[in-house]
Amino acid sequence: MTTIEFTRPAALAARLADTDISTAEHLFLTKRVMLRLEEQFAGTIPARETLILLANEILRFCPNIIIDVPAVACDLVGVLEQLAISIHGESRIAPAAHLSGTPDAIVNVGTELRAMANWITVNADGWVSRCAAFSGGATGPLPRAYEHPNPFGAFGAACLGAGQVLQALIGKPVLANPTEISLYTLEQGTPGELNSGPELPAVELDVLLVGCGGVANGWLYAIRRAPAAGRVEAVDHQRLRHENLGAYVCATRSRLGQPKVQVAREELGPTFTVVPRPERFRFFRARFDYGQSYVPELVISALDKAGVRHQVQRLWAPTTVDLAAEGLTSQLIIKRRDDNGMCLLEAHTEPAGADAELAELAAATGLSVERLRDFQSQITEEDIAAAPVDKRSDLQDARGRRRPICGRVGDLDLNEEEYASDFTPAVPFVTAFAGIVGAAQTLKAKLEPLSSLHFQFSFSSYRSRALKMQSAGNCECALTSRHVRGCSLASVEPPV
Repeated sequence: MTTIEFTRPAALAARLADTDISTAEHLFLTKRVMLRLEEQFAGTIPARETLILLANEILRFCPNIIIDVPAVACDLVGVLEQLAISIHGESRIAPAAHLSGTPDAIVNVGTELRAMANWITVNADGWVSRCAAFSGGATGPLPRAYEHPNPFGAFGAACLGAGQVLQALIGKPVLANPTEISLYTLEQGTPGELNSGPELPAVELDVLLVGCGGVANGWLYAIRRAPAAGRVEAVDHQRLRHENLGAYVCATRSRLGQPKVQVAREELGPTFTVVPRPERFRFFRARFDYGQSYVPELVISALDKAGVRHQVQRLWAPTTVDLAAEGLTSQLIIKRRDDNGMCLLEAHTEPAGADAELAELAAATGLSVERLRDFQSQITEEDIAAAPVDKRSDLQDARGRRRPICGRVGDLDLNEEEYASDFTPAVPFVTAFAGIVGAAQTLKAKLEPLSSLHFQFSFSSYRSRALKMQSAGNCECALTSRHVRGCSLASVEPPV
């Protein structure tokens, strides 16, 4: 493990354990986690997928994994070894037969709950994900598992288990009470209480995905393995970097340096037609005016800045789903254009009159905010003369290649952005869970209309809440909803 690549999960662990990043990183290097698959589920594809995603997420903060699987599932050892190599460049995966001593945490995929410290059991049934820990007071087995195949419940269970592993490794209390959560209804209950949900149909999707970072990785990972096909237009202006390996479940060493939209294309192909747009959303929006794109029924926002979220909301798509993760909390916001639920303009606020994105670009390029607003125009000699001395050479080069302002910004985003020391602490199970819940709701939209709501799940308390937040009557979304109800225009301004 290296500081840049795995600092994000180490930083969050350090904050939780009240220590420094180096100590947390060293701690993970010395700990061992055992992953088990019960024999009765060895031939069940969703159970195997739970185990694989568990390993994927745990490997991104702890490389030492021991595998205990039945002989009929011995192929999983090779699968996980290749996964470890793709993340770390080497594998520390070891079969249980080579184990000496007691592992620091054990995650069992199945129903059995043994009386052992840091024994965690996860499973899924349909859309429902479950988790229990003996150390937390659970004593009986989990209910039926994997009777109704569904990837979303299976992947949700993996996230719940990986979250408990991190808590166990840093010496924090594990799950106090067994729990289950439906990724269909977003209800939470005690194991066995919730309905497994409807059968998952094969669906055709048409989605605009804005942002291809950590939470979008969870969405991509789940959608790829769901019975879905169709078209996804993916917008993101960054490349995959070393620091993303610790928090993105689709990140591998072979993909480092690729535009994130290309990672999305590889992840979903060939089942989906993916249209990659390696550009800022501000620039992408101009494509609507030229007939190069359109707003589909469903827009997925997977962003980390309020201003860009506002731009996405102002597409006024029939349904907008916003995915987010911060610290140990996963969040999802659904906004239907034709109801009075709170939209992203109200949910994600920013200082009045502020445009942090343009100010940031002005400092990076040497161009004025006013010129950046006219992003399709060519760079002029006046722009170069007005720029700081250290920015003039790059602007002169872009002008010589007849690059418009947005082209210069694109070059900066994809080729010149450096790793920042003020990174956001993040762990893969939190970012992935937000995306997986979003993917589940994406397919649910094909079964029934989604309703506006705000959903949060805390990996600190393992509690969730789903609120139907109402929009203020004077919000832009309320005015627009009345103006465009039933309309499918690409871009609609609110009535004056």
